[in-house]
Amino acid sequence: MKNLPNILFFCSADRYSGAEIVLERIIFGLIQKRVCNAFILGTNEKFLENVRGFEKNVYALNNIKSLKGRKGRRSIIKFLIQIKSSSKQLKKFLNKNKIDIIHANSIDSAIYALFQSNSKSIPLIWHHHNVLKRNSSDYFLAYLLSKKVKKIIAVSGAALKSLPKKGQDKAEIIYNGVDVRNKFNPYSINVDLIEDEYSNDNNDLMLGYVGQIHPSKGIDIILDVLSELKKMSLNKRIFLNIAGKNDFGNEYYQFLLKKIKLLNIFEETKFLGHVDQIEFFYKKIDILILPSVEPEAFPTVLLEASAMEKIVFSSNLGGGSEIIEEEINGFLFEPKNKDQLKEKILKIIKNIDLGKKIRANARKNIIQKFDSEKQVECIYKIYDDVLRNGL
Repeated sequence: MKNLPNILFFCSADRYSGAEIVLERIIFGLIQKRVCNAFILGTNEKFLENVRGFEKNVYALNNIKSLKGRKGRRSIIKFLIQIKSSSKQLKKFLNKNKIDIIHANSIDSAIYALFQSNSKSIPLIWHHHNVLKRNSSDYFLAYLLSKKVKKIIAVSGAALKSLPKKGQDKAEIIYNGVDVRNKFNPYSINVDLIEDEYSNDNNDLMLGYVGQIHPSKGIDIILDVLSELKKMSLNKRIFLNIAGKNDFGNEYYQFLLKKIKLLNIFEETKFLGHVDQIEFFYKKIDILILPSVEPEAFPTVLLEASAMEKIVFSSNLGGGSEIIEEEINGFLFEPKNKDQLKEKILKIIKNIDLGKKIRANARKNIIQKFDSEKQVECIYKIYDDVLRNGL
């Protein structure tokens, strides 16, 4: 039996979000295919807990400094010097284990791994999950990384185009994928197991949002639209379920609570907090809305909801347009355009056949283009090319 490559997956993250979920699925898929030996280094407790469920080589890193809040090149360069001198944990790990490739899941992880990977001639692959703003500190760091990393995996065309030119030349687009056979399969979920808080009357229309409770997500736009729809003489009631970690110290969360009261939609709106079995949440909604006011590289929630045959609405920013084809498998609307979002929701309410067509096309599109198994195969091919040809 041939020796399998040893891949170190390095994930330094302050919070548990979509990028960490994507990495979990990749690691699990590679292990299932038995194409590599996986070693996982991380800082986020939730991420580490989850991967320990299917892999034993999982290690926690402590005292990782964050790049957030650093502004100005002088400040960043000073910070890079600090990182270089504080990467002893990683150095010790690499001395102990023969690693063939380092897969860094964020710009922070890639910067931290850069010094040790170079000194030991270990190829570094940076998995790029964001849309970078020019003249930002992250863009400057991406410029430095682009010169040193062996390969960049960009999760979308939007992510790739935001990279410096050198980075674009080293980048390959590999779209995120979801498990369409089991986890996100509407025909394999036992409805009786779903909690009452997700449920609604069959004649009701249930809107849904999944993600961070943050101003960049534009959740207040959904509230305004819900209020307007409530005032109309429609033949059904409309509700909104919001899945995302509630933080009472979060100013935006407090703003949303006040807005709900002001708009008199308290009975129609539920904050469910973090939802572990998100597929149950999708099963009981009719429409998922992602009204982001800042570009997202590739919103995985659009893939998940589409795989569950839900109608997805996304602001036309970032990678959403790489998933949605207008009125074929979902809807796009201009950022902050409440009237446009409302009119497109009304179109679904008034045209039942259109809704049925979009639901069927949504799942079909995910199966054809965004299956997690395809994503895993493409990523392993990059590993193989790097090891065989030094690409």
